[in-house]
Amino acid sequence: MDDNLTPNYFHLLTQDDQLQYRKLQRNLLQATEKRHRNQRLDILLKCIQQIREYCQRGNENDWKRCCVCGVCFLKSGIAINSHQLKFLINKCKSSINGALKLMNYATTFARGDINPEF
Repeated sequence: MDDNLTPNYFHLLTQDDQLQYRKLQRNLLQATEKRHRNQRLDILLKCIQQIREYCQRGNENDWKRCCVCGVCFLKSGIAINSHQLKFLINKCKSSINGALKLMNYATTFARGDINPEF
């Protein structure tokens, strides 16, 4: 796969997780590359659900998969690293933030006090 589509921290993943990441990446890039009028939020929600299934397996490598994908699932919401997430869904930061805002997620910045759960 193109090095431009290789996210930071990819080397932290096991070989099996790397292969599964690439499969997830292909699926999500296909899902988000087409223009689907009035379905942007549904598509992003489905992408986030698939990312969650990939990331959260209840083992010691969950945090690595979350870090590489750019999505951390918290009890109180989600933490997003747009730079990392764009490798999976090929959307810019403003598009990601705009969609999340329409989904009623509030934006907070990781400066200062960070959620202890994070």
